[in-house]
Amino acid sequence: MPDRRENQPPNPNRSFEYDGEKYTLNYSVLAFMRLQEHFGLASMNLVAKKLADESKLGAGDVVALVWAGLATHHEDLEFKFVARMMDTLGLDGLDELVAPALAAAMPKATGRGKKKKQ
Repeated sequence: MPDRRENQPPNPNRSFEYDGEKYTLNYSVLAFMRLQEHFGLASMNLVAKKLADESKLGAGDVVALVWAGLATHHEDLEFKFVARMMDTLGLDGLDELVAPALAAAMPKATGRGKKKKQ
């Protein structure tokens, strides 16, 4: 019997704790809408291209990336709160959460989640 997990998309949720509370990143349509608005871009594809070149992202862009990912499960979080959260947790720790969450949301753009040819 084939393993059904092979054909399932990766889990898009990445959870972590901050100040005794659990938070979950998920790059849903709502998250991409927030990123489109932040960057002033018209499509999710343009957002994906913008995010692909990390050297052109400013501090506010990085905060917006985390803020948008948190919006799926924590819609009322304020931008400044997320910036303070990032100060405490550090960019490296958050990158370990953001990268797989984005990859789960955009498997074609990242090359992850593609079916293997047999």
